[in-house]
Amino acid sequence: MGSLTPSPKTATHRLQVNQLKERCVTRLKFSLTRDNFAETVVLADRVNHQGLQQACVNFAMQEENRSVLQNGEQKMLKRIVDDAPDLAVKLMEAFMKQGVPKEAQNG
Repeated sequence: MGSLTPSPKTATHRLQVNQLKERCVTRLKFSLTRDNFAETVVLADRVNHQGLQQACVNFAMQEENRSVLQNGEQKMLKRIVDDAPDLAVKLMEAFMKQGVPKEAQNG
């Protein structure tokens, strides 16, 4: 039977994988656009990364991006609801807390 203690090689490998994962997440956070938003939301939900999920919520709540959710880009919203329902709820809760954007009030 093997030891329950991971070998230094295994521990090093896990650390490197975690570092790579965090670098990828950081890049995704700073690369969010309206075009890749739905895909990033689904990925954040799949890997259950709280930081990336929060970055998606923050992105959606920025004034210049809120109209995308407000106007209901159907294909994007359907993908999020179908593939990341828990995060869709978080997005809608954040959206409701923010209120209606000024441009939507006037239109």
